Amino acid sequence: MQDMLYVVLIVLIAVGANVIRTIVKNKNKRLELQYNILKDEIKLEEIKQKNYLLENEKLRLELQQIQSNASTKDELLDFKQPRLGSGIDPLSNVDPSQPKEAGTKPD
Repeated sequence: MQDMLYVVLIVLIAVGANVIRTIVKNKNKRLELQYNILKDEIKLEEIKQKNYLLENEKLRLELQQIQSNASTKDELLDFKQPRLGSGIDPLSNVDPSQPKEAGTKPD
């Protein structure tokens, strides 16, 4: 009877060792995946930072170009775009507040 108990105990230890090995193996795989995810996130953040710096440089160059093309600050400040709904079509030279010429077709 005692021999049978030893055999059962050995089998339980072997099965338990396999279960523990499987659990540890899966935990190691999960940790490796988390490590790879963190590494990829760090790369992504580095790319975002480089992109941010490049966009800032591009905007700075555009601003310099605009400032070099404008003769004065007053010219920059006097530039006004027509508001939406003001009735003025920015793409045409026709002001709707002016009367239409005779002989033109109505819109």
